[in-house]
Amino acid sequence: MKRAGAFLGAALAATIIFGLFGCGGDDSTDSSSAATFDYTVADDLVITAPADLGSEDPRQSLLTVLDLVAEKVGFSSEWSACIEDGLDAIPDSKLQALDGLDAQERIQAAQQYNAQIATSCGKQVDLVVSPDATPDQIAALRALNAFQLGSSFSGGKITEAQTNCVVEKYKALPDAKVVEFSNADPRDQVRLTLALIRICAKA
Repeated sequence: MKRAGAFLGAALAATIIFGLFGCGGDDSTDSSSAATFDYTVADDLVITAPADLGSEDPRQSLLTVLDLVAEKVGFSSEWSACIEDGLDAIPDSKLQALDGLDAQERIQAAQQYNAQIATSCGKQVDLVVSPDATPDQIAALRALNAFQLGSSFSGGKITEAQTNCVVEKYKALPDAKVVEFSNADPRDQVRLTLALIRICAKA
């Protein structure tokens, strides 16, 4: 049975700063009755998180972030369940480190935990992205994957111009290819990534 991987596959997963998620920040905070804030996960990908995320049970706050991103980018229920199982396996004693963190810091902690869990889930799950993902979800997925692709080359041997070229080539893929690539075997993902690098080698 084919096992789908996280975006760049197990061979490159360790180079991605935050695995499923990118590095982001607070765009706007409403301290009134709205009780939510926008957090930038990647360019063109923003999640709206509850302002009281920092006061949630630590494990629940991680699951909240998981659900927000999964809904935004169309991750499959199989993928989300695998990530959730991984989060459930984290000892309570380790999660105590989340006590006292604010909402943005909880999101960053979720990013770090998911980076670790995603590598394992990539070897177990058949579909990372739901076949019913909407065009808006695929657009968000494209933004997330493009950010991760660029981050994976940070400090590497390819130039900034080559990195930008690879990212733009990826962004230009049609929706069906974005989903197909995300659901591909990790080795196929690496092969396609290397093909993009070769195309951009002279950039």
